[in-house]
Amino acid sequence: MPDYGMKISKYGEDVKTTDDKNLTTSTKFNQFKIHAQGTFSVIVSNGNVQGTTTINHALGYAPAILVFLEETAGSGKKYMCTYKETNNIDAKVDNADLVIEVEYPIGSPAVGNQVHNGYYFIFKDNI
Repeated sequence: MPDYGMKISKYGEDVKTTDDKNLTTSTKFNQFKIHAQGTFSVIVSNGNVQGTTTINHALGYAPAILVFLEETAGSGKKYMCTYKETNNIDAKVDNADLVIEVEYPIGSPAVGNQVHNGYYFIFKDNI
């Protein structure tokens, strides 16, 4: 196999002669390839307890994803969404769509429209 591409070695290692185990990255390693990325907003409307945003990826399989979302509307502090329902922010992916949800505690509806901003990555790699 030809030796070309990009390599970055650990501190103190010669990138031209070191073993792969001493590289921090190399284009010959399998790495996530980004299919799509961008910003989005989830709005929990006044009086409601849930808001949802859907982003179509149309890959035909469930890809790996990474989603960051404001847990508190307008805070600017984004948290990584989980793949299961364990808190009030959730990201789910299937063969066609990425669905991001914000759910307020039962009995605590939104006062005014609450806008939760976020950022997503959809990877080419199968989940």
